[in-house]
Parts: sequence; structure tokens; C-alpha cells
Amino acid sequence: MLVIGFAAGRIPEAPAWRLLLKSAAVVGVDWGGYLRREPETVRAATREALRMYAKGALDPTPSHAFGLEEAARVLEAQAARELRGKAVLTIG
Repeated sequence: MLVIGFAAGRIPEAPAWRLLLKSAAVVGVDWGGYLRREPETVRAATREALRMYAKGALDPTPSHAFGLEEAARVLEAQAARELRGKAVLTIG
């Protein structure tokens, strides 16, 4: 998991048990501070990410899209590990 900021004012939490079970790691990035300290590094990383996206190496497309009215069912499916990939809720 890569946590970049917390615009809503709430700092995200990562339960240790979930990280252990998934053999996952969490990396926090103070993007604004990083940009101020290392502007060229951030620009180079952005260029590389866009290059990878253009080559098809990165695919941010969600694998599932659900209407907002399905939010409760989506959360149940996620908790039951029925979803694979990225899921988004849409309005309209």
C-alpha cells in the first residue's frame, strides 16, 4: 500500500494483522514535502510513471464498477474476498 496524504483530514490506518496475512508493506509519502525537497526527482518519477502508462505497463482501470446504491453489497463482497482487482463506486 502506498499512502499519499489524507485530504479528508483523517490519517489512514493499516491494521498490522492485514499486512502480515498479505505479506504486504505500507509506505507513506509526504508528497508536498517531497516535492519541495526533491522537485527534479518528483518530475523524473512522474515522467517514468507516464511512460510506463503509455507502454501499457500500468493499468489504473478499475476491474469492477458499481453504482453508489450497491455500496453495502460491494463492502460485503470485499469482506468475503469475492472481488479481485480494483473496485469503484459511481454516481449516476
